[in-house]
Amino acid sequence: MFVTNLATITPSFIHIIGSYNNIIIESSYICNSYLLQIFYQ
Repeated sequence: MFVTNLATITPSFIHIIGSYNNIIIESSYICNSYLLQIFYQ
């Protein structure tokens, strides 16, 4: 029972971590492009 629960929890957990990493990458990319716009103006 514990093994099957672990197997069902793990993919969603990895998915949450992947989504969180994508949010960090996108926000840092937006921040960098924003800073570049300020720098080049």
